[in-house]
Amino acid sequence: SIDTGDKGDATWALGISSKPYQQLLSWDSPGYVDVYLVHTGNGATRKVMEKLQGRASLSPGGKYVYWWDRHKCAWFAMDVENARTVCMTTDIPHPLEDELNYRPMTPGAYGSGGWTTGDAGFLVYDKHDIWLCDPAGKAKARIITAEEGRANDLRFRVIDLDPEVDYVAE
Repeated sequence: SIDTGDKGDATWALGISSKPYQQLLSWDSPGYVDVYLVHTGNGATRKVMEKLQGRASLSPGGKYVYWWDRHKCAWFAMDVENARTVCMTTDIPHPLEDELNYRPMTPGAYGSGGWTTGDAGFLVYDKHDIWLCDPAGKAKARIITAEEGRANDLRFRVIDLDPEVDYVAE
């Protein structure tokens, strides 16, 4: 599959292939993929990840490839221009993985709330609250719900009321 950023105007598109791992689907879940960047101007491709268990996606502006690492239980982002990868969630003191995972597989994430304008920030969830992460790795992740969710046993989540809007207002 191919995913484009910036409504099709990004310099790079994201290519995903599970073909080499089809047989592994019989016993490993989720399946594995190879991840490629495809230059939209000249079609040049470069493999940026091999045998990723899960799925990688392209930020709305096409600046970052991002994914949940099921084994490290963390969110990562890779700058498409310089291939620099950062763990966006290192500073978050609470688990980001489903703590009540009763399936015989590594746990999935509580999820994400999307991107802020211009791919500047990425919103991730712990069990209760929302954190704003820097995909460039320059700033520490910061909580935007003031831990009210944890304190009051609530779950804060972003609700997408307009599918035409790619970004979440900060």
